[in-house]
Amino acid sequence: MRLIDTGPELELQVEDTGVASPPTRCPHIFDPYRRPPRAGGTGLGLAIVRGIVDAHGGRVTAESREGKGSRFTVLLPRA
Repeated sequence: MRLIDTGPELELQVEDTGVASPPTRCPHIFDPYRRPPRAGGTGLGLAIVRGIVDAHGGRVTAESREGKGSRFTVLLPRA
């Protein structure tokens, strides 16, 4: 996890080295009940993250490289 002060925003990056999703799944990764095949859970975690970030006027993105891992970035305004 990394926290970066970019001036008008705070940037929080969370990375993993898991299997990762194919890049084609990234546009839908924050949709409720979306989860990779054979994954556990309900598929609500990232949808909840997006809801909290949106409520604070921020944005969240995901990057994924199959077999390498994923990076999730949360950008929150200072004010």
